[in-house]
Amino acid sequence: MGGSRRAISPALNLHWRWPHVYVVDADHRFLGAISVHDFAPRLRAAANPSAPLPAELVNANYPRVTPDMGLGRVLEAFAGHSGERLPLVDAQGKLLGTFPKPI
Repeated sequence: MGGSRRAISPALNLHWRWPHVYVVDADHRFLGAISVHDFAPRLRAAANPSAPLPAELVNANYPRVTPDMGLGRVLEAFAGHSGERLPLVDAQGKLLGTFPKPI
């Protein structure tokens, strides 16, 4: 992530059980996620809320799914994730939206 510009995706949904903020670069490539539980206290305490996000808050290993993944791989992605949705990214890593946990 170095000096790249980071932005918060509008994928923040506080009504979900395990809310996360998705972080994307200027080209909308998914860089990772920040737990709202980690993010909110820092935002409230920040002297400058417009300052860049601290890179250490971003979980670059956050699970994600792609449109070409089979159901087995999607279930594996959700197996270690307690949330109800995962980011959906294309082959270039661009954030397309979210994918709900299969019932």
